[in-house]
Amino acid sequence: MNVDLASMICDAVEKLYFQSSLMKIIFISEFVTVIISFGLANLMIFAIWEARALHFNVRILLICVIITALRRIHSAGGVVVIASTIFLAFERLIATCRFENYENRGHKLIGLLLTFLLCAIAVPVCWRTAPLSDTIYPYCAFGLNDYRATCDISYALFGIQVVALLIFASLWYQNVKKMPQVQRFQKSANEQPHTLTMRFQLRENVDTTRLMLPIVAINSLFMLACSIIYAIFLPPLTPTTVLTTDVLRSVVDYAPISEAMILLYPITTMTFMLLLPVTSVHIKRSLRRLTGLRRCFGYETNVVDSIDHAAGRDYFEQLRQQWA
Repeated sequence: MNVDLASMICDAVEKLYFQSSLMKIIFISEFVTVIISFGLANLMIFAIWEARALHFNVRILLICVIITALRRIHSAGGVVVIASTIFLAFERLIATCRFENYENRGHKLIGLLLTFLLCAIAVPVCWRTAPLSDTIYPYCAFGLNDYRATCDISYALFGIQVVALLIFASLWYQNVKKMPQVQRFQKSANEQPHTLTMRFQLRENVDTTRLMLPIVAINSLFMLACSIIYAIFLPPLTPTTVLTTDVLRSVVDYAPISEAMILLYPITTMTFMLLLPVTSVHIKRSLRRLTGLRRCFGYETNVVDSIDHAAGRDYFEQLRQQWA
């Protein structure tokens, strides 16, 4: 490295890290939000595991999502978070197709298999190292050395999130549409005790898909924002780019934008953690038990729609037959 080039890099580093108030504010914000998101994520892991009302497969896959979310701020950990939503969508797809006996049989093997596949993706992706480059930049960021590959990956991840969002929306619609059919079947002359399990599984499918819809929607918006930022602001660098004054200027200009995007990672994780108890009553109750907030809010009273006496008699008669 010649003296002039070293001097340019030092000047760029001083301007970026010592003279920029914006970068200092972003770094402090990252430090605070990462600590908060880490604490919320660990608390949510215990809350989900203790929410026994949720199906085992849903709990274990949600825990995998949160664990990988803790790693997403480094390297390509976000790839695993995006992929995990597809695995959850597959699990709910199986639950919807086999709703007649999915809850009875448990199908824990499905959850364990999907978890194994997710971990098989997570380990090499989360711990991979960035490609080596002979060029030294005053700022380092994932994808900075390969503009084309970074843009292509972000577009692919956004497409995966859109597909997952469509799958969850379709599953929610299908499960809601099946509810009246099961209720009509329950009132028919050939009703069987197993219709109670069917109704329960359908309600769980509706609740779980409704839980995932806002989460996947937020991830989709996040990946859309990343794709737009990469397409507009990411410098078109390659591993063989020759370092010049213009290249240094483009890297320095991109650095605050990149750090602001990195700041979105813990913010998205925090939003994800806050949405879980809001959209799932089982997780909310488990969280209140763990934190002791149940004493502050008191005991919840479930409010259900009124039903006619005939439907009530049918329901409890089925319970009696099932427990006999």
